Amino acid sequence: MRRTPPHPPHLPDLRAGLGSGATRASRPRRRRAGDRLPGRGGLRHLWGLPEQDLPNTATSVVSDLRERTPMNETARAEHGLGYAVNAPYYDLIFPAPVRATLEGALQTLLPNARAVAEIGPGTGIFTEALARLLGPKAEIFAIEPARIMRAALMTRLARLPEANVTVLPDDALTAELDVELDAVVLFNLIMHFGPDDRARLWRKWAGALRPGGTLIMETQFPQKATAVPEAIVPGGVLGRHRYDTVARADVIDQDRIRWLMTYRTWAGNDLVRTETADFDCYVISDELLAQELSAAGLVPHPAAPADIQAWQRP
Repeated sequence: MRRTPPHPPHLPDLRAGLGSGATRASRPRRRRAGDRLPGRGGLRHLWGLPEQDLPNTATSVVSDLRERTPMNETARAEHGLGYAVNAPYYDLIFPAPVRATLEGALQTLLPNARAVAEIGPGTGIFTEALARLLGPKAEIFAIEPARIMRAALMTRLARLPEANVTVLPDDALTAELDVELDAVVLFNLIMHFGPDDRARLWRKWAGALRPGGTLIMETQFPQKATAVPEAIVPGGVLGRHRYDTVARADVIDQDRIRWLMTYRTWAGNDLVRTETADFDCYVISDELLAQELSAAGLVPHPAAPADIQAWQRP
């Protein structure tokens, strides 16, 4: 399974305290299918900046705003940035093959779990899958501090009266539970933690597992800090509109890349709206992850599916 860009990268104050990114939204003039993405002129519409003030590239605009607006992701979402841009598209743009792979991993690894923590569930795609898989006798804790994501999560769960899910507005490094866990699920999450915070994360949640309990995440993409060429990820359809995402990644340094994601709304062949967000992510290879999880006292799960990292407490 080729990993897609984060959907979305979750909150750095929840997971790593990364520097802020920059996002802006606009309603551009109508474009036709096959048109190139907005260039210099398009960025003027996208950012609301006068032509003479525009840097030469989107990356330099992002970097400039990143330096001038040092907010964490929670604060940015409260200001209409970051997750406030991404959240309306989250379910529509999540790739079906990735969803099927991750849901399949839950079915394989957690058929009899009775206490599960899901860290950073976003809008609750996999929270719902867990609730349907495990039934009302299982207790699920969904830990999501982003207000806009939590609103979608709780709306989803309100339609599932049999789901035994407790939603906690806490962060991954400080949330406290009073039960031993059969599993901890961390999908589309760990790329937002730097090395020191990952060490804290592993110690905390490895210690929360009962003996034999499992920590589950997906294999990270890319496996090293390298640029990812621009690609279009198809999305869903709502009424007269269809949605897709244009995604690429640029290298920041040897440990991090920056995903730049443009969410597009189409009416037939007309491009009627674009919204863009960027996210800084740590690159974590399978080898590095194995070193860190072994140091936290975990061992590989013998039944881990392909493209899934599953580790157990002995």
